[in-house]
Amino acid sequence: MEKHKHEIVACPSCAKLFECKVGSYLICHCSDIKLSREQAAYLSMKWDGCLCHNCLLEVTETWGDIPESEKEESLLLL
Repeated sequence: MEKHKHEIVACPSCAKLFECKVGSYLICHCSDIKLSREQAAYLSMKWDGCLCHNCLLEVTETWGDIPESEKEESLLLL
């Protein structure tokens, strides 16, 4: 069984270092955060790479505060 490599990366939103487990999604911190397709598109539009757990949570918790124009722009990525 091949062991997946994890890496320490800086969150593109807050610059906090965290362990990205992209090769092991089921044990990654992001696997327990449920994002809509629109939210995922917004994150892809706004930042390159994975966000830390706190920043992912912040996006889900403040989704209603994000301007509709930014949400609509992210829909173009879908």
